[in-house]
Parts: sequence; C-alpha cells; structure tokens
Amino acid sequence: MKKVFFVFGASILSTTLLTAPANAQPGAFEISAGGVVFDDSNFMGVIGRIGYTQPVFDNTFAIGVEGEAGFGLSKFEISDILVLTDGNNNFTDVQVDQSVEISDSFGGYFIARTPITSKFGVIGRIGYRTTSFAAQREIEYVDPNVDPEIFPESSLDRFRQNLDGKFEGLSGGVGIEYAFNRKSAIRFDATYVDKQDIEITEGNTWVSIVYARRF
Repeated sequence: MKKVFFVFGASILSTTLLTAPANAQPGAFEISAGGVVFDDSNFMGVIGRIGYTQPVFDNTFAIGVEGEAGFGLSKFEISDILVLTDGNNNFTDVQVDQSVEISDSFGGYFIARTPITSKFGVIGRIGYRTTSFAAQREIEYVDPNVDPEIFPESSLDRFRQNLDGKFEGLSGGVGIEYAFNRKSAIRFDATYVDKQDIEITEGNTWVSIVYARRF
C-alpha cells in the first residue's frame, strides 16, 4: 500500500509540474526547524524539514513535497502500586515505575498551499510517517512476605523490562503560515498521525511551530 500511495502521489506531482504554465514563478526550496508536541503535552521535541514547492494555476496555488525528521526532548514517567497475581488466586503488591520517550520520527509528505492574503497562507499535506519510542518498566515487590516460589522475580530487588518499539502509518494535516517577506515565514501545523498496531489509541494529533527559510 505504501508503494502504491507514493507512486500515485509522485505521478500527480510530476504531471502537474510538467504542465505548469510558462509564466509560473520558479519553484522554491524550503528549510525549516522548530518545536513539536508529540502525542500530548507529555512529549515535546524538535523537528526539521526540507521541501520543494512549485506554483501552478497562475501562481494562485502551489504543490510540492517535504521530508520531516524529529526527536523527543522530554520523557513521560509514572509510578503506581499495582496488585499482581499468578493466576491461581495468589496476590501481592508491586510498585511499577514506567517511562516513555520519543526516540526519533521521520515522515514524507505531499503538500499543497495557497495564499489567503499577501502575508497569510494555508497548507495541507498527506504522507506516511514512522516513529520509534523507548519505554522501560521497572517492578519492585513491596510486600515483605511475598513468597519467592510463587513469584520468582521477587528474589530480585528490582527487575526491568525494555518495551522499545515503533509505530507507522498514514499521516496528514493542515497548517497556516505567516510570511515576513518572500524568503522567511513562520508556520503552525496540526498533523494527525496514525498509530496502526499500537493498542493505546488509533492515532492522535501532533502540533508544531517552525521558522521557514526559502531559497
């Protein structure tokens, strides 16, 4: 499905560029960098983008592509006391400390933009994204009378589980930009990210703000 999606999108982009009017303005490369809130306010990071857009339709509309890369700067941590069972009506209390952070995230998008005024414009984009995360869980048995024959891990002071993984899927969103001049702009985006195989949620919206420079 990914291959079909990108071949289809690339075909549309190539066809449009080849049929652009002769008086169209030249395309522009764009590099941008800024901050992003992954998932929710517990995960914050930085992103960078590089892209190319070409004006079409008498310069009232532009299409292009952009690649995006980012990584997290914050870690979400939670601690709780839980009741653990062996499945045979034996129970004990454990303290569970969990942490999750975004390791890296990469995406490729087809974009379309159109101006609202001489300064403001809107952007839409759709693409595919893959994100890796690092997660750890530490468990400590807090019941001094726990039976190590029933719960063998209780013989350890603490034991750790690594739960690293990744999710990937279709991604798309909308944004608005303000141009200081023909070369510089600030851009705000809201991007929906599909998590596919992750059971926590089917997906969520990430928000970002970047400074963009065109060449």
